[in-house]
Amino acid sequence: DADPTSQWIGPGAGSWLSVRLSAPATGRVLVAWDGSGYHLLNTQAAPRTYAIEASTGSSDGRTGNWAQVFRGVDNPLRSRQDAFDAPGATWLRLRVESSWTGGPALRNLAVYELPPGPADAWLILGDSITAMAFDPSRPSLCATTVAARAPGHLPLVQAGGTGGDTAALGQQKLALALPLLPPGAAVGLAFGTNDATQGVPIATFKATMQAMIDQITASGRRPVLARTPYDLNGTLPQFVKAIDDLTAANRLPPGPDLYGWFKDHKGEIGPDTVHPTVAGQVSIQRLWGEAIARTY
Repeated sequence: DADPTSQWIGPGAGSWLSVRLSAPATGRVLVAWDGSGYHLLNTQAAPRTYAIEASTGSSDGRTGNWAQVFRGVDNPLRSRQDAFDAPGATWLRLRVESSWTGGPALRNLAVYELPPGPADAWLILGDSITAMAFDPSRPSLCATTVAARAPGHLPLVQAGGTGGDTAALGQQKLALALPLLPPGAAVGLAFGTNDATQGVPIATFKATMQAMIDQITASGRRPVLARTPYDLNGTLPQFVKAIDDLTAANRLPPGPDLYGWFKDHKGEIGPDTVHPTVAGQVSIQRLWGEAIARTY
């Protein structure tokens, strides 16, 4: 319904939501859904095990023949991007087989047809700063920024921030999320704030970030690193330099310069001197959009 604040709430096992396609699918399809809540692993409002079914002859999304085209088992994430083949489908249905709590609560569900080649989709993995900036309850300025700068592209952006995460904790979440991304999707990494605060050695931070780069690349997907946002932590410049070194050593396209932006726009940092204001959150989405557009 184009309203990121509304919800569909199902009673639990057996509940379903059907979507009529604007035209019969010709091949590969991607279904993106987002459960209510905060943080990548918050599954309280997400279905635990679910099936996506396709119909080529239903007239109303209820009746007709349906065939299973995808099944998610013990889903670990609040939001998903599921790709599958559904040639000829005119309706798709997400059917909940079990849930982690009493019933699922989905904020958004959208269906896209995938053209040949890598999926135009991104997971932005990071800490609370990322979680605040990419809260799915607001429109995706990141995607519309890309569309304005790279005509023909309107990427699907999945929010993957979790409060308190260091790079090491982010690596654990990457291991869960990476296999579930559509082929060819890209992953943005935004870490360093909590590593600096917690005194993680630079060598450890770099090794963890390099391991994530290697994981993403080995999966056939593309990594992009954000420069850690500016704050008053005196050790932070070392982490920013580590990001720059990793970007250069791995020949990656430059990510958003969150350090430079917030250093020059301190008014967009909140009173805790770390987290962005609403204006700062908007800037983060825009800066990510500009960086993503440069990768095409």
